[in-house]
Amino acid sequence: MKDEPTATELRLASARRRVRAFVDQIAELEASDFPHRDGLDALGVIRAELEYYLNDFLGGLPPTLSDPVVDEICAEISFTVSKYTDVLGFILRSTNVRNAFEVQFPLKRLVAQVISPEARLIMSSEWNFVPFTYPMTLDLLPGFVLVGAPAPESGNVLLFPLAGHEIGHSAWRQHELKAALQTAVTRAVAGAIDADPEAKARILDRAGETLPDLQNVVLGTALKQLEEIFCDLFGLYVLARRTPTPTSISWRPAAAAAAPSIPAVLSGSAIC
Repeated sequence: MKDEPTATELRLASARRRVRAFVDQIAELEASDFPHRDGLDALGVIRAELEYYLNDFLGGLPPTLSDPVVDEICAEISFTVSKYTDVLGFILRSTNVRNAFEVQFPLKRLVAQVISPEARLIMSSEWNFVPFTYPMTLDLLPGFVLVGAPAPESGNVLLFPLAGHEIGHSAWRQHELKAALQTAVTRAVAGAIDADPEAKARILDRAGETLPDLQNVVLGTALKQLEEIFCDLFGLYVLARRTPTPTSISWRPAAAAAAPSIPAVLSGSAIC
């Protein structure tokens, strides 16, 4: 008579089932019609990684693993599936007719110019009202820029230049501008805090924090604000002089008209 499966075997079998269901869902999405290749390529990258989890990693685990190890494996699987479920939905929505497929090429040309010639772009409608971009720290998709725009505003032509701001976030990360500016911003923050000793003492007393804690909080806020300002200027620089309209969709970034090259704008000295 065959022995009953152990709790460890059941938990690993459940983890394998979750990953298998995820891979099957990707296969269904790959059967969709994609107006641009980048979304389909992203699905292929994710599927290959999850098939590794399923076949090579989970498939080779012995049933004698300790409970703490199984806990860690199951937590990692849950985190991975949860994180990329949102990305799968984003990629599927990129095939929706609400999206302005005609601007994919000029925006991808911009992405290739400021990030990398191999970078890919996925534009999609979203139900967040504020446009956003996935950071270029997605483990499985480091070479993809994902830009989401609010679906209720799909008919608003101003979403196109606004995409320049969102692409700016990826440019900020790709060119490591935070690291390039951090030393100068740290000195500026320390100088601003020391310039008003009374306010510094009052804030430290009220917050119950040390001076380094206060400096770190202000530094984090300053760097986030600098990133947003950079993205505003980036979008303004490359798109403000030529905004696309329904009758003029074959537009070029303003950087090509006249002015320094985009790499010059992305250099640390140009930003400072």
